[in-house]
Amino acid sequence: MRYYITIALLITLGGCATHRVPAESIAVGRYYFGYSLIPPTANSIVQVFDDGNATLIQVPTTRTKSKNIVRMCKYRSALRTTTQGQFIRVPRISSELCFDQTTQKRTLTTRIIRESPPQSETIPISKEMEK
Repeated sequence: MRYYITIALLITLGGCATHRVPAESIAVGRYYFGYSLIPPTANSIVQVFDDGNATLIQVPTTRTKSKNIVRMCKYRSALRTTTQGQFIRVPRISSELCFDQTTQKRTLTTRIIRESPPQSETIPISKEMEK
């Protein structure tokens, strides 16, 4: 039950994957929202995030009945996924996934890119002492 309440809370954040956000707000608790979609509005993906173990792709409920395939962009074979309400759960985190959605004899592909968390700038102590 707690899991579904957390998912419902994340739904209210909506659209984080389609917009660039400041680095401070890319992560919320254990959830990471630093994903970009190419093209940005294709396939009606609402948002993409991960929980440290799996990637979750939120699509409108009207699109969950479509033939959705998630795959590594380099390969044609589909990854094993599960559907939980509006979410397609991919049991892995990858730097790049492709989301293929077939509707009315058309297949639309969206690339899902996971952006690397920003590296903090650190100055080695020895360099700082030289100043």
